[in-house]
Amino acid sequence: MEIRKIITLEPSSTEVVSFLDGDTSRIVGVSNKCDYPPEIISKPKIVKSLINVSEEMSSLEIDKEVKKHLASGKPIYEIDWNAIKEIKPDLLVGQSICGVCAFPINSLLSHPHNRISLEEFLIYDYSPRNFYEIFLQIYELSKIIGRKNKAEELLEYLYFFEKELKYLGKSRRIVMLEWIMPIYVAGLWISQIIEICNAKTLIASGEEGRNVDWDMIRNFDPDIILISPCGFGIKRTLKEIDLLYSLPGWKDTRAFIKKNIYVVDSVYTSRATPRIVEFVKNFMEILNENEPRREVMIRLE
Repeated sequence: MEIRKIITLEPSSTEVVSFLDGDTSRIVGVSNKCDYPPEIISKPKIVKSLINVSEEMSSLEIDKEVKKHLASGKPIYEIDWNAIKEIKPDLLVGQSICGVCAFPINSLLSHPHNRISLEEFLIYDYSPRNFYEIFLQIYELSKIIGRKNKAEELLEYLYFFEKELKYLGKSRRIVMLEWIMPIYVAGLWISQIIEICNAKTLIASGEEGRNVDWDMIRNFDPDIILISPCGFGIKRTLKEIDLLYSLPGWKDTRAFIKKNIYVVDSVYTSRATPRIVEFVKNFMEILNENEPRREVMIRLE
């Protein structure tokens, strides 16, 4: 089957297809959360978030709004089925991990056939749960859309990281905070990256990030703390950094004493895309006690 028109239902899928194609010409519909590459913003919005959040809201306010919306039983996303019928895509790409951050592909799969025939197009569930799976699932998708060469180039990074990351962690304790208030610790591919370098983490590879009591992190006494709230850039995170500094014992942690606390732009960590390569490159720099690229992460003094 020739793939000419693709609808991507969430940011990671959009980035992956754009990377494999080298442009956005085959992408004919996206979600309103898709923002990279920049030219994707003008594409038709097939999926829209119904949770009301804004840049002015704090992480705690956002968390409360999301939980309130979920408790109400209302749908989180709205999908334009009529637009799909009109566009007649050959392929839809989405995910089934997070129902809050992105339209889940399983919602599409459960849609009644009398409104739209799912047999008219292919569906690819892009849902890697660890670091290796990001590369392997991108490779699988590349075969579907005829871009194997591009994916094979990306796989070379995986082989490189497997070799170069090994033992860099030196059994240090490392955590990444993926939300500030309440505190969530990242898992999935972030945990596997930490494990590959022979460091220790609170959440095992493949497990989803979860709310963790500060005392647990404090007792873990990490050597390195990475702060990368989902959906936040570096400047946005810095607006709330005092909330962490005010935690009891924050300034007594090894990470604070050794000045090993870093704020990371979440586009390089929370999305399972080729941009994870940039995160790992800079993660290796800090493990080697070098300075990272400031557009990716910054050290807190």
